[in-house]
Amino acid sequence: GQSVAVTSLQLANIFGFITSGKSHTPHLINSIYTEDRNLYNYVSTAKTTTLNPETVKIVNNMLFNNINTDNKFTFIAGYDVGGKTGTAQKVGPNGQYMQGNYILSFLGAAPMNDPKAVVYLAIDNPKNTIQYGGVVAAPMVGDIFEQILLLHM
Repeated sequence: GQSVAVTSLQLANIFGFITSGKSHTPHLINSIYTEDRNLYNYVSTAKTTTLNPETVKIVNNMLFNNINTDNKFTFIAGYDVGGKTGTAQKVGPNGQYMQGNYILSFLGAAPMNDPKAVVYLAIDNPKNTIQYGGVVAAPMVGDIFEQILLLHM
């Protein structure tokens, strides 16, 4: 698409649904801990899905191949990470697309055989760089997934 017309949370939520085949109630915090006890722990609210598991598998293979055969920005050894880059041109106050003004993004899930984490990173009009989500946002998401997968899964 030419621009972004949904919130980041909506985008991440539907991406999680598409890649897992299960609908979840979004939570911005998974767990809260203090030194002596767990104060909050998210309990999954996955619902029965209408997505065909074979369709989910095909889409996940496409998302995996999208980033692991072209640019390998988010490849983490031992984990299948998949995703999609975004380069959305911003709309100005007059309703016209703004020249050279973009939101660069990457939306990913992992591990692709049974997604447990979704990461969406959007960067609003970065300066002094190539204006492509795959060049700017994808490497940062790779670093985030590395922390999630290697430290928490």
